[in-house]
Amino acid sequence: MKKIINVVKALLTGLLLSCTVLQAAEVEAVLDWADERGLGTTVSARVSAVHVKPGMQVGKDSVLLELENRVFKIHQRRAQAMMKAAGLELEEARLEQERAIELYDRTVLSQFDRRQADVGLAKAQSVYAQARAENDRAELDIEYSRLTARYPAVILSVHTAVDEVINNQIESQVLVRIARADQMRAIAYVSADALKNLKPGQQLEAAFRGEWLAASVDAVSLKPAQSSNQALYQVAVVFDVDPQMMPRAGEKSAIRLP
Repeated sequence: MKKIINVVKALLTGLLLSCTVLQAAEVEAVLDWADERGLGTTVSARVSAVHVKPGMQVGKDSVLLELENRVFKIHQRRAQAMMKAAGLELEEARLEQERAIELYDRTVLSQFDRRQADVGLAKAQSVYAQARAENDRAELDIEYSRLTARYPAVILSVHTAVDEVINNQIESQVLVRIARADQMRAIAYVSADALKNLKPGQQLEAAFRGEWLAASVDAVSLKPAQSSNQALYQVAVVFDVDPQMMPRAGEKSAIRLP
């Protein structure tokens, strides 16, 4: 009887261990940037300042690069002057329309002259709208003359230098390439059987320098990505990291699959 009990215990222990493996299978992975992008601008001007170098980390909204914006500021001042003059003309046109309406109601003014007041107001409104549009365009040019980081980032490469003239009239150039510093991507290759239990957004765990962190499935490939004895499919998960730990693409990682 004692021997039977020991056999049963051994079988149960083995079953529990196999269930644990099935519930938390670990596959090797490699880290990559969760968000890598090339930054450029839509305006053309001379580069006046470059504040970053490859390998640097910057915070959200940090200024990476600046273009000469004096011409854009001149356009803005001219547009503001046009807006001021057009605003006075618009106010006068409104007053003229009010006088025309009053005189027309008193049958002192002809219908033609009444309509002319409406036309004059419409023209004044158009001139003011054009001046305001020019001012808005100048404001955008000034804003676009500075490249900023939209999130905590690591600088991967810089493709310009001070005094270089940037011409974006035909095609926008990549001036600085960055990657997100507070989030990484772990990429692994799994079999079709393991793929059945995975879907985008699913919560998993990913290894980062000896620690298991909460991760989310970012992408599941539907086409084999590697050639071997069996078809392997790419799975990518994303997870948050501390930027001060200086994560790097290419580091070894692992993913715990369900």
